[in-house]
Amino acid sequence: MRKAVINSPTRASTHPFYSSDCRLALEPSIQGLMDLAIKAGWTPNEVSYTIMMLGVEQFELCSADEQHRLDAH
Repeated sequence: MRKAVINSPTRASTHPFYSSDCRLALEPSIQGLMDLAIKAGWTPNEVSYTIMMLGVEQFELCSADEQHRLDAH
């Protein structure tokens, strides 16, 4: 199995296309993960939902960490 490679950012995080660039960098790896899970027997809807929920959980953790850093100053 080929090792996944994710492109590094090429623009500042303040650039208007930064989020789009991140999406393009992550999409092949996420699609590969979905393909593996579906091949293992999970339904496409369940895989999509679970990846979405994991993303939400990570977003909430990152947001809480950022708020904690802001509150500390």
